[in-house]
Amino acid sequence: MESSGQELLRLILNNRQDDMPRLVYADWLEEQFRFNNDPALEARAEFIRLQIALTAGSPLPEQRQAFRREQHLKQTYGPYWAGELLGIAADWNFRRGFVHHLQMDARQFLESHDFLAATHPIEHLHLTWGMETPRERAEDLGRISSQSLMPYLTSLDLTGAGVGSDGVTQLAHHAPLENLQELTMPGNRIGARGLRAILQSPWMPGLRKLDLADNEINHQGVRLLLDFLAAAKETGELLAVERIDLRGNPLSVAGGRLLRSPPLSRLVRW
Repeated sequence: MESSGQELLRLILNNRQDDMPRLVYADWLEEQFRFNNDPALEARAEFIRLQIALTAGSPLPEQRQAFRREQHLKQTYGPYWAGELLGIAADWNFRRGFVHHLQMDARQFLESHDFLAATHPIEHLHLTWGMETPRERAEDLGRISSQSLMPYLTSLDLTGAGVGSDGVTQLAHHAPLENLQELTMPGNRIGARGLRAILQSPWMPGLRKLDLADNEINHQGVRLLLDFLAAAKETGELLAVERIDLRGNPLSVAGGRLLRSPPLSRLVRW
């Protein structure tokens, strides 16, 4: 029995790290091109194969030409391939042939979530808000935390979202972010309470990069961070964290003194 495009898409969504379903989808697109003579179908098949080859890092005979061809295809057909994203997203990007990065309004994300989850293997999400109050933003983040796309995210960007410690606590307590590697939250009015929530979250051990620049973290927050790292060392818990950004926070002299001590001096930018 031949697979349909929707069946192949579900296979891609359920096996996001596997290139084979994507390559099979490219073959299917070429078959559709022979029936429909739509150049966008043939171009998408070529684009998927090109991006997979370029992402793999294997040297290509014509590396520079392959990159230029990839960019040409994306500029020519990208909006067409994005489809309904044109009307709901502020920005998006492709990786391995499919939309994997998405920037959009948080409430629009909630309204469109089921469609997004069924059509795009999104791994990088950047959410913004408009005129909502901090309390409304925190409540929105609580609802977003329960959405089915969250376990697939490897990075979440909430730059300037203003969700505060209440919002980040919702995220830390309720979001199943087991694959999250990067959390970007500068300019969110997060204090020591919000930092504590992040450190206590079940996904913190897998986080590689944490950006909390321009928040309200003081020397008490730095002490929490130091105690967290000391406890992990004592219990032998493995942490993936490589960098924490605390620039622009009111750390005070006491906080600076703590940040000069190991292991914070090697880990924290301030």
